[in-house]
Amino acid sequence: MNALIHSFDRLEPARPPGLLRRALAALAASLRESRERRTLVALSEFDEHLLRDIGLTPDDVRQRIPRPLSDGRWLIDNARIHER
Repeated sequence: MNALIHSFDRLEPARPPGLLRRALAALAASLRESRERRTLVALSEFDEHLLRDIGLTPDDVRQRIPRPLSDGRWLIDNARIHER
């Protein structure tokens, strides 16, 4: 009878299933990316002098803004990355 009473002390909390963990990780990544895009949009409105004050150039901001998939430039850039 003692074994039944003390066996509950060893129970560990159940971990969420793999699918749920992956879904939560994808949601967190999406939220993080959304926050970064909002920051980049705000930075893109700064003029050259304000960006220089914080150690950036307009090119730095433009390079970080993701291009739309319809641009086609992503395909060329991706091909160059895999050529190296």
